[in-house]
Amino acid sequence: MKREDIEKKLDTAVSGMIPEDMFKRISENIVSVDAERIEKGMKKKFNIFGKGFVGVAAAACVLFAVGVVGVPYYGNNYVPDSHVDIDVNPGVEIVTNKKNKVLEVQSTNQDGAAVIDGMNLKNTELKVAVNALIGSMVQKGYIQNDNTGILVTVRNDNEDRANKIKAEVLNDINTALLTNSVQAIVMNQIIKSPVVAKKFATENNISIGKAVFILNLTAKDSSLDAKELAKMKVSEIVKLVVQKGIDIRDIVDYDSDDSIWENIAEAIEDIDDYDSDDSIWKNIVEAIEDIDEDAREKQPQAAASGISADRAKQIALSDAGVSGASFTTVELYTDDGVRVYEIEFKVGNVEYDYDIDASSGAIISSSSEIDD
Repeated sequence: MKREDIEKKLDTAVSGMIPEDMFKRISENIVSVDAERIEKGMKKKFNIFGKGFVGVAAAACVLFAVGVVGVPYYGNNYVPDSHVDIDVNPGVEIVTNKKNKVLEVQSTNQDGAAVIDGMNLKNTELKVAVNALIGSMVQKGYIQNDNTGILVTVRNDNEDRANKIKAEVLNDINTALLTNSVQAIVMNQIIKSPVVAKKFATENNISIGKAVFILNLTAKDSSLDAKELAKMKVSEIVKLVVQKGIDIRDIVDYDSDDSIWENIAEAIEDIDDYDSDDSIWKNIVEAIEDIDEDAREKQPQAAASGISADRAKQIALSDAGVSGASFTTVELYTDDGVRVYEIEFKVGNVEYDYDIDASSGAIISSSSEIDD
């Protein structure tokens, strides 16, 4: 292609991209490289398609292309989208991008730093980071069967996305706990990064999630001291909540049936009947185990090589991307030699129906409908 043709095509492209008044200003401010000719007063008309302007136009085209392609790429991969706080006594915060890839994992206290020590989780999937962190907490003795409470907080301005991430994280935590053969009470909440909580979190070296939980709790019971609660483990706060009989179901959700707290409250009404040598938390755990045992007797379980009914429920909730469900049916039946869990539950006015393979945990069928 001849130079004249190239100049014409560039003229058309650049004129279309740049407003007329701006195009004029750019043209007027392009300085000729040959200063001597200007000094001699040469009247030769400046050719805007000299080498200088061709370079400027090419650069503009490149910048335009980078803007179209690069900005969305940067936004999806490098801009923080969600913050997931996991508080036991160690406090850790996971920052992810829109693709649920980890941008950063940071501690909110000294114990949190011990949990993260030696791990490089940047650019891993969120579920990988959650499993690694829970595993580390178990190995280092922060999560134990007899005295553990876990608070999960998801921060994202998009509530639907926050709920979806929360459901995935809760499922990952339950899987990690099962893998490590430990039990824990898991509470969860969604927030939008309030300013007051940020300030309180910074002053007390705790996560924003724990700060929100504490401030909401002290708002319900003015006898509680927020600064003292900030020094306590999540499990210690839970014990205090149970002792004082505070109903916190309007503050946080639980990864199990909401009635568990009613059962706990009933179990400790006659606290004097418990062995005084045991801690109140141990007694509560024993009460929960009794509740779980009663539930197991009432609901069918899969064969030893298959999954439990609880696991089938977790799989259904995770696939639906919801939490806080009310289960109406959990039944095990055999269809052409295949053991299948029929799981039915309701969230709000939406009813969900799942058939899950009791051997592999695979979802055979699923459906949902709005209950008018």
